[in-house]
Amino acid sequence: MMNDKDSMALAIGQAMLDLIAASAPEFRGVGDMDGDVIPADPDVNEPGTGVEPVDGTLIFDYLLREQLVLERYLAERKYFIDEPVHEGLVLVADEHMNVRCFMGAVVEQEDGRRFAIEFNPPFVDRLIRSNAQRPLADRIRVCAYLVRLTGKTVGLLGDPLRVSGDPVGFLRNAVRLLREQIRLTRLEQGEDAATAAKQTDKSTQTTDTRPNPLQEGNQTTHRHDSTVTASKEAA
Repeated sequence: MMNDKDSMALAIGQAMLDLIAASAPEFRGVGDMDGDVIPADPDVNEPGTGVEPVDGTLIFDYLLREQLVLERYLAERKYFIDEPVHEGLVLVADEHMNVRCFMGAVVEQEDGRRFAIEFNPPFVDRLIRSNAQRPLADRIRVCAYLVRLTGKTVGLLGDPLRVSGDPVGFLRNAVRLLREQIRLTRLEQGEDAATAAKQTDKSTQTTDTRPNPLQEGNQTTHRHDSTVTASKEAA
């Protein structure tokens, strides 16, 4: 069973799906610097890109922490006003001084740091699939964060930004994966509830030590402690 903290993650994830579906019906059926740059692919250093490969686990943890900030504020204050996202020119270089640039969505963090995301749709699948061993609640949190961020980027949750890549495809993948993680969680909850019900039924069953009721025609009356089981008188 999910604890209260994980239930918050599920509730936020579902709320994001509902809002995206209401804002853009076409998504309703989808599958279901003083900062850091999150490259399009965390595991591959493509020739000429100038982007160093970054461990997908580190990126997952980074985004997870961001979503936990929202949950903490919402739990404590019962409301949360999301910070706007803006586009920004990002330049990255490797040790060979290969440089490339792109327009990314720049997120301002509460500690004053910033990070930017480049919108390459396959990145979402790679990020979640490579962290399949993580708890479902954490995968929901990361997917919900990406939906929240990209929804603002494409203009569903704010003014659209001019960014590189394919933010609409990125959002479609994030919505699909978020819906998938929530569906898995619902299934697990259903299985847990069924198991708990069986265990409850089993624990409430007691062994009846009283004599079995007498068969019809048996005139003998049985007394067991204070319980009396009397047979039906023979005709």
